[in-house]
Amino acid sequence: INTTKDIIKEILENIKQIEKYFALKEGGIVGQVVQYKDFKDELTGELDEYITSDFNRLKNKLATFEADGGGDTCEDIQGGLIRALEQVMKPEYKDYNHLILIVADAHNHEDGNRVCRCDYDQNVTYGKSFASVWEDIYDMIRKIRNIRIMFMPVSNHYLERTAKIMEKGLGSSIVNTSILSTEENYGEVITSVVRSEYKRFISIT
Repeated sequence: INTTKDIIKEILENIKQIEKYFALKEGGIVGQVVQYKDFKDELTGELDEYITSDFNRLKNKLATFEADGGGDTCEDIQGGLIRALEQVMKPEYKDYNHLILIVADAHNHEDGNRVCRCDYDQNVTYGKSFASVWEDIYDMIRKIRNIRIMFMPVSNHYLERTAKIMEKGLGSSIVNTSILSTEENYGEVITSVVRSEYKRFISIT
């Protein structure tokens, strides 16, 4: 968990370097950091959601997050996605190219019921079936002009279950999955993907 926080800080620093490399105007690259959890757990630290070009602010937000435990086989990825997308859909960001990275070692609830040791049969937060919440998420994403969802599985392939569900709903031009990262190459894989994906977006723009 602490390594994840350190890697996200590195990602933010690398993205800012890209901004300088392409001589983009201030605010040309913006970002947000969104945490997600299991239904039974509490979000911690700063809970405000926002997109900003001030990446030091994002680092400070990240530093307030506290987490413990681990070993869960499923999480509320849907809830984190919805909170992220609500910011992305604000009018001031409609002309941006958006990249959402989902980094995890577990999939969303019910996506892999053979290894999902929980008793949830619907999304508790929204009071709907998980399939119905996915459709709500797809509707949000289809309203965004240019967006990519990149799944980054860590330590095992469980996250790929959620990636395949989203890819089936939205297509491979929007949803993709990076190679599996391990404790040894975790930072390298994530940083490489971020660099290549942002440069791809910039070249399109």
